[in-house]
Amino acid sequence: MKDSYNYKNSIFVKQTKRPITWVFCLVFFFILFDCPATIAKKNSGLRAITKIGMHHKYVAFSTGKSDDFEHVFDLSKMLLDDEQADLLYFRDIKQSWKEYSLTFPIYDNKRSKLDLRHLGTVKHTVDWGHFIGEKHNVYGFLRTGDWLSGGRNGTLSVYNTQAEKIASFIGHSGTITAFAYHRKWLISGDSNGLMILWDLNEIKNRNPRIKPYLYMVYSITGDWVIWCEEGIYSCSKRGKDLMQISESKNRKSALAKESSDYHEKPDLLAMKITSFNRFQRQYDIEINNKKSIFSTPSVSFLNVPRYSPERDIDLLMTICDCGGGVDSAVLYLRDASIDLDVGKRSIAVKEKSPKETCIKLNQKISLLEGKNDITLIAYNDYGIKSKPEKVTVEYNRTDYKSSKLHIATIAVSDYANKGLKLQYPVADAKAIQAAFNHLGYGSFKSVRNHQLYNENVTKEQINVFFDQISTDVGAQDVFVLFIAGHGWYSAELSQYYFLLYNANTDNIVENSLGADEFRVLLSKIPAVRSLVLVDTCQSGGFESASDTSKIVTGAQMEFVNKLGRAILMASTKEQVAYEGYKNHGAFTYIVVDALKGKADYSKDGSITVDELSTYVNTNLADLTEKKWGYHQDTKRSLSGYNFILGKY
Repeated sequence: MKDSYNYKNSIFVKQTKRPITWVFCLVFFFILFDCPATIAKKNSGLRAITKIGMHHKYVAFSTGKSDDFEHVFDLSKMLLDDEQADLLYFRDIKQSWKEYSLTFPIYDNKRSKLDLRHLGTVKHTVDWGHFIGEKHNVYGFLRTGDWLSGGRNGTLSVYNTQAEKIASFIGHSGTITAFAYHRKWLISGDSNGLMILWDLNEIKNRNPRIKPYLYMVYSITGDWVIWCEEGIYSCSKRGKDLMQISESKNRKSALAKESSDYHEKPDLLAMKITSFNRFQRQYDIEINNKKSIFSTPSVSFLNVPRYSPERDIDLLMTICDCGGGVDSAVLYLRDASIDLDVGKRSIAVKEKSPKETCIKLNQKISLLEGKNDITLIAYNDYGIKSKPEKVTVEYNRTDYKSSKLHIATIAVSDYANKGLKLQYPVADAKAIQAAFNHLGYGSFKSVRNHQLYNENVTKEQINVFFDQISTDVGAQDVFVLFIAGHGWYSAELSQYYFLLYNANTDNIVENSLGADEFRVLLSKIPAVRSLVLVDTCQSGGFESASDTSKIVTGAQMEFVNKLGRAILMASTKEQVAYEGYKNHGAFTYIVVDALKGKADYSKDGSITVDELSTYVNTNLADLTEKKWGYHQDTKRSLSGYNFILGKY
């Protein structure tokens, strides 16, 4: 037995040593003779950003488990300067600010809900459970009191102390893993290894979609690149290819153009941080643009009276190309936008200078009683808007008895997909219509009802619906639109969608009407006194803008960003809208209650938009908390003038 065992053991050793030797030789041969480019490509991967910090023009970051910062970018020179990692102080973003703090509820193991507390008491809860961000991965306050939260799929949003979402940062696709800020700059990193620098002044400018200022990438080989969408970059010796690698890892492209069209100009790129005005001037010189990206049109009014005895006046305007072209123009009348035709039908004017060519436009407008603020803005070929030209015209004669009240209701209860069936939308629409009819009779010359329900709620019929209404509505009329049914907000597209009759869960976007499409439809309605009521889940997204720059003009984009009409929405972008209170949706019940006279805070027998908004905002959350234990927050956007809805 012993001899047999030794024999078998010796065979075993002999047979196992041979393949190990051959495998070792093959690996050694591969290392010696394999293409170096293949090895470089394998090792040029990007790791998740695990820690990030900022101090003046320095960005520090780590891609490992170390508590210390591993690398530092000097943005004033656009170079890697790791020696600064131990010399500078990089503060962490805080989860508290003054009396406010951010915490997770004890019962929420998924981290999908984030509580905003004031003096220890929960004031608001932001729920991402059904949201594309899914959970709050990193969060904290800015020095202004606004606060940020980052989650999956590139979700990075900023909220105010009322937990109202005021902006989205659009650029990441991976999970947000870290962010920090210093003064006007925010830096964020994600699981794909992409870092983005943002300009926080965009929040002050009320921009709902903030785009990247700079991109940064660092690979495990020690290569790096910093670039911007204007097409310039700074990088290590082999760092330029990282732009393409980063783009392939991020669904939302981080490249404005082909990488071959980018110019390596570290000094010019640094100028974008240190002096943006100098950067604008120097960019055109060094890149040799035939048309300047930063040269915006000049705009002016020619014959605007300060006072007008007439309701209808003609506005004569000029728009001059100052080097960047003229793509589109928009006229704001009391914050409501009017798209202007700057195409071939415009009147050409002789050149004012070798670089300036102007066009003249004539637009007839209808004034409302009191002061009418009018603003003109134009966009160059790169989508950058001009300095606004503003005037005010006063007109003091308005007779509600000569105006009409239009109530348009669109609702779906019985969807083609029976699984989407709702109980109350059509009933809610009829209740809203009845309430406004009662309010309008005796207050207006006439009351007109327009409705579209259930199987008639398709894209084709909605377009016809608005075309027909637009022929009946005058500028002096009051227009009310009510929408009820299923609603859905896409964080990835930053877009609200109203589900049409033939909607299905497999392709919601295709069988829905987006908020941008609604805005285009509403632009057909000439009434400047307009109210939009949206009673769907996630309806707070209705006022948000998506990036439609590829399909609409610059002027239409401005219209998307600011509707210029009063909007009341049943819930925030993250919330459901409850139905089932006394045979109505909770939002509809409160609106109808308000129109019966409960919103008449001034006790003058009439209901205004401001009074309706205040009543709904004050009472909806109380109703849903008492009924379902759920704090449903209404969302409102009152960018237009206050006006009377009728007398009860």
